[in-house]
Amino acid sequence: MLVISRKLYESVFITNENGDCLITVLNVGSKMVGLLVSQSLVRTPGRLITRRFDLGRDETFRIDGAVSATLIDFAENAARLGITAPPSTAAHRFEVWERIIHENPPPDDGAGGGSAGASVPPPRGPRPPSFEVKREPPQSA
Repeated sequence: MLVISRKLYESVFITNENGDCLITVLNVGSKMVGLLVSQSLVRTPGRLITRRFDLGRDETFRIDGAVSATLIDFAENAARLGITAPPSTAAHRFEVWERIIHENPPPDDGAGGGSAGASVPPPRGPRPPSFEVKREPPQSA
C-alpha cells in the first residue's frame, strides 16, 4: 500500500491500463473526509465519471477492479490516503504527475491523443465553404 498525505483541495493522480483517476480532498470534518473522485476509462473514451465519497477512518472505496483507496488518517486540514494497486499502476501527488508529464510529454501518434485513450481524430473530407470564400477588394466609386 502506498500512503500519500494531501491537504484540502490537493489531489492524487492514479493511472493504469484501465484509465486515469484523480482523487481530491474536498473537506475534512471531525469524523469524515469528503473526497471527489474523477475518472476517465479506456472503455468509455470521452466520458468523465465523477463521484463524491464521505469516508471515516479506515474506510475503503474501489476505483476499478484492481485499485482501491483507503482513508488511513485525517486531522485538521489534511488526509492520509492509502492506495492499493498492482505494480503496473502509477500513483503520484498531482503536482508531481504534472511535472512528469511536462518533462516527458506522451508521444504524438497523430490521432489527437488524450487521457485514457480518448482521441480526437483529425477532420476528414472537404473543408467547409466558409474557408474557401475569396473576398474581392473594395472598388472605388
